[in-house]
Amino acid sequence: MKPTISRTELSKKDPGLYNTLKKRGLLEGLRLAPEAMEKFGEGKAGMSDKELIKYAQKFMKEKGIVGRREFVKTDHSLYRALRNRNLLGKVVKSDPKVTSWAGMSDDELVRQAKEIIEKHGIVSRNDLVITEDSLYGALRKRNILDDIFGKGKKPGKK
Repeated sequence: MKPTISRTELSKKDPGLYNTLKKRGLLEGLRLAPEAMEKFGEGKAGMSDKELIKYAQKFMKEKGIVGRREFVKTDHSLYRALRNRNLLGKVVKSDPKVTSWAGMSDDELVRQAKEIIEKHGIVSRNDLVITEDSLYGALRKRNILDDIFGKGKKPGKK
């Protein structure tokens, strides 16, 4: 018989996975192999700090991850495991300091926004929120979102 895990164990080891399976009605008769358990958190809990750091560094190298934002988006559970053990700084440096949009003129802010939109391939206001929420907030606060997106249109089109 293959290894099994109880609902309680799964909910403690990976609450996100548990909630997703529960919402989709897939918890009945759940059986996970050891390699799947490592992927879903049990392996991380059993690792020493040194092993976890080595695992995270290898993971980041394989995925080409350089910053914390990218890391947390790629593997939130690994990021959280490192953060909970105060090991995050040993694996990934802090993202560069957030730009202060407050000191920029409206014209300069629009120019910066257009550069960021082009650099990241942003096609909607929602994409801007996801990629640069502080920039979106500054543009919205100054009522200049329409200068970039037009009224409900894609960036640069009026």
